[in-house]
Amino acid sequence: MLPEGPAQDDPAAIRTALCRILDEPRFRAGAQRLAADMRAQPSPIEMVDVLERLSGAGLATAA
Repeated sequence: MLPEGPAQDDPAAIRTALCRILDEPRFRAGAQRLAADMRAQPSPIEMVDVLERLSGAGLATAA
């Protein structure tokens, strides 16, 4: 979206890129899909038990 190098610091280039992101519906749709995918994943706190079991199982079999 933004040019590379010093041109990316140009306020006009930044404005153009931001307007595109805010104006094009496909970006909103993509962000909504990503948000839904993230909500469907377990939170880190929900994974603690699983990770503890896995790490304990790994230690028991390694001995």
